[in-house]
Amino acid sequence: GRVFNQLAEFYRGRGDSAAYRTEVFRSLESSNLDFEVKDRIMRGYLTELYADSTEWPRIEQLFSILRRMHPDEPDMYTLNGVFEISRDNVNAAREQFGYAVALDPSNSDRRSLLIQADLEADSLDALINDARPGLDLNPGQLYFPIMMASAMARQRRYEPAIDLLKSVYLGEVENAVAASNLVTTLADIYQQSG
Repeated sequence: GRVFNQLAEFYRGRGDSAAYRTEVFRSLESSNLDFEVKDRIMRGYLTELYADSTEWPRIEQLFSILRRMHPDEPDMYTLNGVFEISRDNVNAAREQFGYAVALDPSNSDRRSLLIQADLEADSLDALINDARPGLDLNPGQLYFPIMMASAMARQRRYEPAIDLLKSVYLGEVENAVAASNLVTTLADIYQQSG
C-alpha cells in the first residue's frame, strides 16, 4: 500500500494524471495501508479534482472502495456526506451522515451535519429525531435544543418547543453567543405562538 501511495505521488509530480489515478485506486484498495493514510489520500484527491465534475464518477468509485474496505470508519462516511451535500445530493448526504452518526453517536459535529442535511431536505421529523439523542449525549451543546425547538415551531408545535428551551439550564454555559441564540429562539417562538 505504501508503495502504491509513493508511486501515486511520483506520478502526480510528473503530471501523469492517468498513472496517478491508477496508483490512487491501488492505494485505496490495499489491505495493508491504514485508514488514516487512505483518508489523507482521499482528501487530497477530492481537493485536487472536485472542481472538475467529470471526475465525480471516479470520486464515487473511490468512496465505494473505501466503504467496502473500511465499513466501520465514521470519518469516511462523513467525508462522503460532505461530498454529496456539495453536489446538492441532500438525501445521499443524509444517508452517509446517518451511517457516521450510527458508528459514533456522541460526536456532536457529525450529528450537527446530519441535522443540517435534515433541515436542507425540509425533513423536520427526521431533524427532531436525529437531534434528540444529542440532548443526552452532548448536554452542553445548545445547538441541539435550538434546532429541535425551531423544527417544532415550524410544525406549529409551540408548547413543546417552548418547554424544551425553558428546560435548558443556562447557568453554567460558557458560550454566551449560543446562550443568546437559545434565548432569541425562545422569544421568536413566543412571538410566533402569539
